[in-house]
Amino acid sequence: MPKSATAGEKLNGKGEKKVAFTYSKGWFIKELKEMGISKHPIERKKLELYRIHILRNLYHEMKKENE
Repeated sequence: MPKSATAGEKLNGKGEKKVAFTYSKGWFIKELKEMGISKHPIERKKLELYRIHILRNLYHEMKKENE
């Protein structure tokens, strides 16, 4: 029996949660949002508007600061 999605979750056709591929743009956005960052700290635009290399660098900077 397929599971039902909770708020904010998406399911594929088999009833499983969709997961972003590791180190993809979606994965970096998800990780940054879990760190509490939803907008770029300098330009104040949504993360979804940036290309992956900017998100990757931002992720590594924030991860380094938290260590």
